[in-house]
Amino acid sequence: MFNYAKDGANNGFKNLSYYDATTAKITYNKNNVVSFKSEMKWWAGGVAEDNIGSWTYSLKSGKKLTVYDVAQGSQASIKKKLVKGAKKFGAGNVYFKSTNLKKMNFVLKKGKVYVYPQVYGYNMDKYFTLPARYK
Repeated sequence: MFNYAKDGANNGFKNLSYYDATTAKITYNKNNVVSFKSEMKWWAGGVAEDNIGSWTYSLKSGKKLTVYDVAQGSQASIKKKLVKGAKKFGAGNVYFKSTNLKKMNFVLKKGKVYVYPQVYGYNMDKYFTLPARYK
C-alpha cells in the first residue's frame, strides 16, 4: 500500500487516501456452530475492491459447513433459491459456470442464512436470505 501511495504522490496525486482494510466478526455462535464474516475493502488509485468472506463451522466435528448444511429444505430446493437469488443481482451463464454454489459465501445470523453471491461489480456486498436450520 505504501508503494502505491508513494508512486501516486510522485505523480501529482498527493491528497488521495489509499486503504486496505479487513474486518471480521462472529455473526452466530450457538448450537455448536460458529459463523464468521469478513469484509475486505481496498483502493490504491484504480478500481476499488470490496469482498465478503465467510466461514461457518461445526464446533462438534470441526467441519466447515456449506450453505446446504445450514439452510432449511432439500438440496434441490436450496439450489433453486441460490440460483434465483444470484440472478436477482445479475448473475448469468458465465457466473454459474465458474461458481460452485456449495462454496457460495454465507453467514448465519438471527435465524437466517445471509447469502452473498458476489456478482462482480456494484453488487459485491449484496445479499439475500434463506431460512436457517439454526435459530
